[in-house]
Amino acid sequence: MYQSEIRVTGGFRNHYGVHQAVWSLFPGPADARRDFLYRLETPDAAGTVRLLVQSRRRPVSGPLAQVATLETLPLAAVSEPGFRRFILVANPVRTHSRRASGRRHGARRPLTEAGARDRWLTRKVDGAAEVIEVRSQVLPPFRFRKPREDFRRGCIQPVLFQGLVSVVDGARFADLLCNGIGPAKGFGCGLMTVTPAPTQPAQNMPPGA
Repeated sequence: MYQSEIRVTGGFRNHYGVHQAVWSLFPGPADARRDFLYRLETPDAAGTVRLLVQSRRRPVSGPLAQVATLETLPLAAVSEPGFRRFILVANPVRTHSRRASGRRHGARRPLTEAGARDRWLTRKVDGAAEVIEVRSQVLPPFRFRKPREDFRRGCIQPVLFQGLVSVVDGARFADLLCNGIGPAKGFGCGLMTVTPAPTQPAQNMPPGA
């Protein structure tokens, strides 16, 4: 696995442009499946869009996005059982049935209550890790427009999760890190990054916001 910092250029005005720029880092067949995750970082003073990208393939700089830094992610080491601090931007939703929503494939509704968001995360990592501490914060929505689909518009409500987990199954946790958590992965959600934590976690993390 590779982990890279990416600079996006081109003055994109919506998240679909960023989505396309990330795809451009991995040239290949048009029908290739997505094998990367990314997270939007805070733009710098000059307004440059910066991304953290995790990928199975090595990214290649191009006119839309440039690789600023690149390193190999030691997946086996970071997924070993033990405590990990984590950061995750995800899209916690509840899916309503086709009958209830009146839509062909059902409808996803964002989880707006802090407790519901945190329980969603606990369910998503169940069997791979135990959530020890978590706080969550609603971020500004991701709005996008797809010009090749009659300018279809969409909106994703991302949430920033931070906290501490105890990895209990290394293989399953590695799968979560590789494949992401929750929907909207093609639009900057689902990437969990982790760092080692002390064996005795502090008990002073504030409750979910």
